[in-house]
Amino acid sequence: MRLLTQVIPVDSILFGPEMIGAVKGRDPNTGEYFDDTKRYLDACAHLSAEQRHKIFEENVRRVYPRLDTLLKRRAAAAKSEYLDPPNCQRLPPGAKLAQMMLNGEVAAAILGNDMPNDPRVRTLVPDAMAAAKTWYQREGVIPTNDIFVVREELPRERPDVVREIFRMLVESRHLAPESAKTTLPPIGFDENRKGLDMAIQWSYEQKLIPRRLSVDELFDDTTASLKV
Repeated sequence: MRLLTQVIPVDSILFGPEMIGAVKGRDPNTGEYFDDTKRYLDACAHLSAEQRHKIFEENVRRVYPRLDTLLKRRAAAAKSEYLDPPNCQRLPPGAKLAQMMLNGEVAAAILGNDMPNDPRVRTLVPDAMAAAKTWYQREGVIPTNDIFVVREELPRERPDVVREIFRMLVESRHLAPESAKTTLPPIGFDENRKGLDMAIQWSYEQKLIPRRLSVDELFDDTTASLKV
């Protein structure tokens, strides 16, 4: 990456990696995923914040104007519906949360796969897995991490498609190895009600949403009736 960015003009470089996690292997020397190619660009110290912004976003928008139009339209719609919480501040373009933490600009961060392999970094919870098991034993909930959503008109116009998508998701769960199933939340509306209610409450407390929603208003008749 260093050679690429020194030889090829920055205006001609577009960054488009595959989804992180598609390759499960990690580099034993760094602990990083092998398919996390963004970190190689992050390590190019000669690139300015403006140049990084061009590589990661600006150039793509210029080369694909229809994508740029779509993203602008979505951003405008989101801005009209969503306001940043008063207790939050957006990072400037090109800023790296992990590096800000290492620089002492922030005290802690939620990083996931971007956790730096640095002896100065420690997890806030010393034994996170043990703490998670204790919490699960107390609450009986596996928090939902990823959610499959559909546009609101699809359940009205093609409820059969929604049911078929749900059937395939359930079937894929059955094909998963038993070791993976222990960390997955249950399938079904009622089975996840408590976890969703917790997520709503926490989002409201953190001022991510302006009012406390009910679980039921997040679903319509079709999606709420999906059963295993």
